[in-house]
Amino acid sequence: MAGSRRLNWKTFVVIGGSLLLFGGFLYSLEWDKVWEALSRVHPLWVFAAAVCVVLDYYARAMRWGVVIHHFDPLAPARVLWRGMTIGNALNTVLPLRAGDLIRPMFLSVKRRLPLATVLSTVVVERLLDALGVVGCLAVILVLMDTSGSTASGAMDQIRDWGVEVSVTTVLLLVAVLLLASGRARFAAKAGLSWLGRPWRVRGFRIYLQLVEGLQPARSPWRLMGGLAWTAAVWVLTTLSILAVMHSMDVKLPLAGALFTAVALTVAISLPQAPGFLGIFQVAMTESLVLWGASRGESQAAALVLWAVYVLPITGIGIFHAWLEAADLTAIRATMAEKAERDKN
Repeated sequence: MAGSRRLNWKTFVVIGGSLLLFGGFLYSLEWDKVWEALSRVHPLWVFAAAVCVVLDYYARAMRWGVVIHHFDPLAPARVLWRGMTIGNALNTVLPLRAGDLIRPMFLSVKRRLPLATVLSTVVVERLLDALGVVGCLAVILVLMDTSGSTASGAMDQIRDWGVEVSVTTVLLLVAVLLLASGRARFAAKAGLSWLGRPWRVRGFRIYLQLVEGLQPARSPWRLMGGLAWTAAVWVLTTLSILAVMHSMDVKLPLAGALFTAVALTVAISLPQAPGFLGIFQVAMTESLVLWGASRGESQAAALVLWAVYVLPITGIGIFHAWLEAADLTAIRATMAEKAERDKN
């Protein structure tokens, strides 16, 4: 019960903080300039941005297929795509990015895979995202050098992010490699030795399942495949931002679009209120202001991109959840019957 109260308290703080940020964003809106910018929006470019976002999530689903290929090489793209959309739709309606947990649960049930193995693939995805951020920051610096950009505030932020993300990425990669090493297995056995045999066997089995999901990080070719899809994700995210800005006739350099993509990727990866309210809008606005856009135009772009990022994929995810409801119920019932037979 105490753990539940702590969880509820933390959930309340995270949601409250996100909503306070969103309230501050709304309070700071330069309404006349926002409406003026919104009145210039070309719907066709907004539609193009929405298409890029949907393709972005499809690329993420295909990357997930690369990550799980070594233990489920026959996973259909349809199942991966539905799992990705259902998880992200639930992120819209549930706090703390709970959809990121439900997504691997969906694949585990649908493909009858160990949940611990599928859950650990999320760590590999985060590692690929971190490597993508490092690569994007390097590209931004090259673009800024060749264009003679004067966005000094952005340059300072890039340097700060570069150090922090690079250190985090190296530590994460080292941790993953160490966890899957032979010495780690020996340490896991030693650490579980004080438990009774049934618990010791179960605990070590879960450890092996977790390590199985981390194996792509130890395979250069598998890692390269994941990075290729990660690059596609970054390209599509950047194109969606450029399309939204173009829809309002606001010029944004490619380096600025990549910078905003990095800021948004970091922002939406944090636990927050349902619907990405608060952090998303603030991160987008402040990023665009650093690159010379007016605050009113930046706020308008934040509202448009939020709608583009959330509404289409949420609608698709809800539709997929409706399609999968019967199958998931049947699979859960079958697994429950099997567990009951194993007990007997």
